[in-house]
Amino acid sequence: MARDFADKNAARQWVWDRLVAEGEARFPFPPHGRIPNFAGAEVAAARLFNIEPWKSATAIKVNPDSPQRPLRAEALRPSASLLVVSTQ
Repeated sequence: MARDFADKNAARQWVWDRLVAEGEARFPFPPHGRIPNFAGAEVAAARLFNIEPWKSATAIKVNPDSPQRPLRAEALRPSASLLVVSTQ
C-alpha cells in the first residue's frame, strides 16, 4: 500500500487521521503530534523481534511512549544496551 506524500508531516497527519477514523487510537487522545498509542502495538513489536537487525542489535534506542513499552522490555535482554530518549 505505497502512498505518495508531499512530506513527512503529510504522512504523519494521514496516519493520525486514519487511527482516529478507524478507532485504532488508544489513550492519550488525540494521537496527533506524538508517537500514537494504537491497537496492535504489541503485535507490531512481536513482529519486530523476529527480524534483523533487531535480533543482532547490541544497542537499541526507543522512546518512552506507550506503544514502545514492549520494545523497551525486550531491549533489556542481556546482549543489548537500552537508550531511552524523551523529547519533552
